[in-house]
Amino acid sequence: MEKRRHEALVLLADGISQSEVARRLGVSRQAVSKWVTAKRDGGVKALVSKGKPGRKTAPTPTEIEMKKVEAMLLKGPVKNGFRDGFWTLRRAAEVFARVTGRQRPSISRTWGLLRTMGWRCQRSACHQDAIELAELRGRTWNLEMKPQRSEAERLPQ
Repeated sequence: MEKRRHEALVLLADGISQSEVARRLGVSRQAVSKWVTAKRDGGVKALVSKGKPGRKTAPTPTEIEMKKVEAMLLKGPVKNGFRDGFWTLRRAAEVFARVTGRQRPSISRTWGLLRTMGWRCQRSACHQDAIELAELRGRTWNLEMKPQRSEAERLPQ
């Protein structure tokens, strides 16, 4: 895109009309007019691309950061300053933020990061009575390390 804008400036400097420049480059006359205005107001720097539109994605934690996060998670929730021994996605997100120094990831992003680390949800809670289970259902996930399966185990039989 920047190459096209630069080419337009060269053609315009050669005395070619904006309409002809638009036709040669396959863009609208309005686009060429905007480029001319931008160059006049802000110089050549104003024609530099502003990048893709839309929301920017959060940078993925580095491998070193992921190892530090995993080390903290393996210490357990209590050692990380939480009052009970249950990991929740929100708590794991707080650990991610604390270790990496970045903004706390969303719940879905946290779950994706945990899955890449080999963690999974443990839904069994038979050691709790029914009232506690009803209270915790949908909010609390016990996370535990998932042993890595070999390639042969992953293939369907």
